[in-house]
Amino acid sequence: MSRRRHQNGELLKLRNGWSCRLYEDYRDANGVRQRRRVQRYLGDFKKLPTLRAAQNAMDAEVALVNDYSRQPKTTITFRQQAARWMADCKKRSWKAVKPGVIEKREYALRHVLPLLGDLPLSDVKNGALRRLVEELSAKGLKPSTAQASVQVVKAVVGSAEDADGNLLYAVTWNRKLTPTINPEMQNRPTFTTEELQRLVNATKGKFQMSIILLASTGLRIGEALGLECRHFDGSAIRIEQASWRGVIQTPKTSNAYRTVDLHPPVAKLLGEFIGGRKSGFIFETRNGHPIGTRNFLRLLYVSLEGLGLKQRGFHALRRFRNSFLRTRSCPPGLLRYWMGHSSHSMSDVYDRSFEDAAFRRDVANAVGVGFEVPEKLNVKGHVTRPEQQERALSGVGPKSEAGVSY
Repeated sequence: MSRRRHQNGELLKLRNGWSCRLYEDYRDANGVRQRRRVQRYLGDFKKLPTLRAAQNAMDAEVALVNDYSRQPKTTITFRQQAARWMADCKKRSWKAVKPGVIEKREYALRHVLPLLGDLPLSDVKNGALRRLVEELSAKGLKPSTAQASVQVVKAVVGSAEDADGNLLYAVTWNRKLTPTINPEMQNRPTFTTEELQRLVNATKGKFQMSIILLASTGLRIGEALGLECRHFDGSAIRIEQASWRGVIQTPKTSNAYRTVDLHPPVAKLLGEFIGGRKSGFIFETRNGHPIGTRNFLRLLYVSLEGLGLKQRGFHALRRFRNSFLRTRSCPPGLLRYWMGHSSHSMSDVYDRSFEDAAFRRDVANAVGVGFEVPEKLNVKGHVTRPEQQERALSGVGPKSEAGVSY
């Protein structure tokens, strides 16, 4: 059905005022453009006392319909489109979305849907976005949470397509409405050399080996827990996968696929830790599964508390390694390669020094790790409670006073 080129509208005089009839285009639930005849109330006789006043009011309504740049309204709500978008994120095979990202998007929708969920998708524009940001700010949410919520809104609106794959609502978003994050105000904890040395000396076994490996390589915790024995060749480790809540998946980005060369004392200690094992995960539970991040995180918190240090996560070890390599004048291209960061300039794209394995080993031997690596892993003298550590490393949660796992 072709769209009417021009409409004049039909003015109707009612008992209590004026209304007009006209044709209006809209999108159905499948995104197909449809047309319907509607009647809109213009106002009562007090507001529109004369025929000319009513005619002017109708002309204003008709002008909106005759505006060819105006997108038709939709019958689908933002909530319904958000459900479609999330379903597509979970099932699509091309450029698959990782479970952790899906979880963050679902969390953001918890803040968005109560405010915008029942609005027609065609009405979610800059005005609705401004109200959302104001409401989230009034709730006292952090700018990072508000920013993630805004990004989700834009993605949901941008995911609406017609039968031919064309975008239904190409909204030009006002960048001023997106909350900004002040990097100086962000919490980015790290370790000092003294704090890290105390932590290494106070832990034992698997957990001590994981702390040494993370601090000396800058691996992400998921990358470390996803390591298998086959990824260690005696002097370096290959990052080919990562673990997220015990599930093996691809690394974070394409730059995360890399080979990280180990300082000789660390390589020796890791080789002794693996022993004669030829398969399985380097850090595994008694059932052969990768240890969960939360189990290791509990041990880290207990260890830091026992040492009187502020609570921080495993990413603090990654920041320590990055800062240490900078202070030792590590070649920038090799630093980014070892850390799994993306390139920032064309010179980084041209830099292929990281492909020279002998050069990488020489740099790894020269820069060191920034703390004293023990010759043997500790067996006693750790600060964590023995039962809690044993259960955590076995993949079992700690017990409450009633003896129930939580």
